Amino acid sequence: MSMDRMMQDEVVIITGGAAGLGAAGGRAFAAQGATVELWDLDVDAGTALAGELGGRYPEADLREAELHVVP
Repeated sequence: MSMDRMMQDEVVIITGGAAGLGAAGGRAFAAQGATVELWDLDVDAGTALAGELGGRYPEADLREAELHVVP
């Protein structure tokens, strides 16, 4: 497998992925062949970046989500 496709067939979920560090990470994972799923409140930016990367954008609001920590 070539180095540029080492994440082929993997799905990466990035919260806050529509801009900034999340977007940069999304671009890096997509360049490695991963399918990128961007979770963000910014519908316009998330949809645009997902289209650019060939990924998915399910609108996500994690502000009220419960956090479950496994010891």
